[in-house]
Amino acid sequence: MGQLNYAHVKLHNDFSSAASGNLEFYISLASTGLVWPTDWISIGTVPVSAMAAYESDIFALAWIPPTTGEICMLARYVGTNPVDAPTGETSNVNSNTKNNNNIVWRNFNVINAGGGDMVDTSFDMQNIEAVSGVDLEIDFPNGPSDNNIISDGGNVRIDLTEICAEWGLGGSLGSGFQIVSPCVVDVNSPAGASIENIQLPLGQRFGINATTTAPPVAALEGCDDEQGAAATGDTGADEPGWPGSFNQCGMYAVDFVQFDDGVEVGGVGFVLNVVSRVPVLGNWGFVALTTALLAIAGAALPRRAVPRR
Repeated sequence: MGQLNYAHVKLHNDFSSAASGNLEFYISLASTGLVWPTDWISIGTVPVSAMAAYESDIFALAWIPPTTGEICMLARYVGTNPVDAPTGETSNVNSNTKNNNNIVWRNFNVINAGGGDMVDTSFDMQNIEAVSGVDLEIDFPNGPSDNNIISDGGNVRIDLTEICAEWGLGGSLGSGFQIVSPCVVDVNSPAGASIENIQLPLGQRFGINATTTAPPVAALEGCDDEQGAAATGDTGADEPGWPGSFNQCGMYAVDFVQFDDGVEVGGVGFVLNVVSRVPVLGNWGFVALTTALLAIAGAALPRRAVPRR
């Protein structure tokens, strides 16, 4: 927050002639349901000029994140050739992304934290299609055993205070969690959890807070400073705020995915990067934007399917 960052997008020209256009960037605060274009703010445009046939190149946008925490980012390539632009766009940004290879949507918040540390994150939910019931699924992309935060002794606690009444109207249904208080649950299944049949009114945003506790470093194999530096050769000298060597002990991914009447409409993902040494000035975090690929023409990009329980 408040510092210059760069968003990178890899663009591929699958035409037999040069292509020109604009690469547009948008952001939104984290939400499992987002409306296009209402919920998105333009942060800049990068011109693409006479990109050679069948060429790939990476384009960067300099920007300053307006807040800490989860930020959703969307990029759209709009070519000067009318056939080289997003088509059939609706208010459903999830469908727009799936159906257009000129649109990419990524949202990740990568946080470095010491073992046993707690990291608070938040995002919004909303009923975007006037459905009768909304589900929130908590998934672990690495599976139930490989770098699974629950299996390794960590915890994911979800505060449902803002939707507690709406969840109650739907019967307080779900699985894979234990109730800590009427509006707070702890995920207790390595396979994930689901909060089901939430009766959200149309178009209103509700805040969800999640506290992720990293597994204790002592419980993770080979996770100590000396061993880490010897194994990786990384002294941490190029990382501001780190006093010396450190070891990356594990990366734990947690996805929160919204389903409206059983149809996936969006989600947010968090990655907790556990290291064996904590910075001098406290927990240090940063937002990492993954490199995304947009194809000017050709097959739509594949999207990871989230299994339904």
